Amino acid sequence: LELYDSAANTYKSLLPLNMKRSDVLINLGATYNQKKEPDSALYYLKQVHKPENIHSIELENTLGHACLQKNDIAGAVAHFQEALR
Repeated sequence: LELYDSAANTYKSLLPLNMKRSDVLINLGATYNQKKEPDSALYYLKQVHKPENIHSIELENTLGHACLQKNDIAGAVAHFQEALR
């Protein structure tokens, strides 16, 4: 758990630099998913502007996992299906 805290703090410190912001936000979301903090994961993931490349798959997959942690099955399925398009 300490490693996830450290990772989250590192990613947050990168946000003001506005470099590869989508990557940083997706990684923050994935980190908070691993910490079992779906509300925090969704907070960062919802700030990502829809990318049109491999990051779109990663974003939708990470959103789906956050929804699963919140027992939002319909939301999870929708995000997983979007990842497959």
